[in-house]
Amino acid sequence: MKKLLLLLLVPTFIQAEEFNLVCEGETFTFDDYGNKSNYSETIGIKVREENIKIKKYTYSTWRNDLIESSYIKDEDSISVAQTSRMGSCSYINYMVDINRVTGLIETIWRQTDSCKEGELIMQANFEGKCKKQKGNAF
Repeated sequence: MKKLLLLLLVPTFIQAEEFNLVCEGETFTFDDYGNKSNYSETIGIKVREENIKIKKYTYSTWRNDLIESSYIKDEDSISVAQTSRMGSCSYINYMVDINRVTGLIETIWRQTDSCKEGELIMQANFEGKCKKQKGNAF
C-alpha cells in the first residue's frame, strides 16, 4: 500500500521541479508612428511551481487595483497573462505561451490607449525556441 501511495505522488514531485530555459529567437517591435524593427534576442527564464521569472520580471497569479496577472504551468504548456493600468488611459498587456512539447515560445507586449478606443501605442513580439538548461544559472 505504501508503494502505491508513493507512485501516486511521483507525478506531483516531477511537475513541481524548478528548471531554467534559454530561448533564442526574434523580437519584432511596432509603434503608433508605423516604425517597425526586429532583432535577434536570447531570453533567460526560470520556471517554478508558484511563479516564473522572464528576463528580470517575476510573474505569478494575483490581482490588485492596477495589475491582474495569471500564471499556469501544466505538462504541455506554460502561460502568463498580465494586464497593468498605467495612468488613467494607458494599459500594458503581456502574454507568454511556451509549448513544453515543441519548445516554441511566443510573447506579446502591447501598450494601448483606452481613451483613444484602444489605439496601439507600442507592441513587441518575441518568437523563438526554448531549450532546457542544465544547472542553476539564474
